[in-house]
Amino acid sequence: MPKRIKTNYIKSIEEHELRELFQAASAEYHKEIWLSITSILTYMGLRCAEVCNLKWADIRGDYDKFIVHDVKNGDVRERIIPDKIKAQLKVYEFSHRRFQRVGIYIFEPPKQSGSKNIKMNPASIAVKFRQWRRKYGLGEPYYQRQDKFHAQLNRVTPHTLRHYFLSAIYSKSKNLIEVSRLIGHRNIRTTERYIYTEKLKERERELVNAI
Repeated sequence: MPKRIKTNYIKSIEEHELRELFQAASAEYHKEIWLSITSILTYMGLRCAEVCNLKWADIRGDYDKFIVHDVKNGDVRERIIPDKIKAQLKVYEFSHRRFQRVGIYIFEPPKQSGSKNIKMNPASIAVKFRQWRRKYGLGEPYYQRQDKFHAQLNRVTPHTLRHYFLSAIYSKSKNLIEVSRLIGHRNIRTTERYIYTEKLKERERELVNAI
């Protein structure tokens, strides 16, 4: 198994890659489930396992909030559902309830939906992203190690969407503590490693062009 590698590459995703990602999800046969999952990863910054653990009973109000069970820290917290996700989830619920018996979990494997209360496996989401990268050529990799493992750091993954979310909300908030609490990090240094804003990229261009 490839060893985990540490690099200084910023795990960000470009806007055009994000648009292409949603286009890939829209082309799926079970597009409503994949659009909903991709939307939650992008605009709420949840981890794959947290998305898979979501239950219908975790929805509060008229899709106003989710009760999220943090898979790393064991915390339970409420998260506001953005309007763009709310609309997508309502479409998904309508199509899901029309054709299948609804189970406990919001996201079940498409081929097993309605038959058993089986939740989507986080690995299945990672596999789907890999299929999209290969089929649609989504995003060039940041880095590929030239050794027997050939470990590759890809741009378009479920986890880079978490980085995208963090960068987006930090660009509005400018408050690391606020962002850290929102995302569920206990250590603010963890949040610092995730943050990458357009301002940093612009500053880099200024410095390089000044030479």
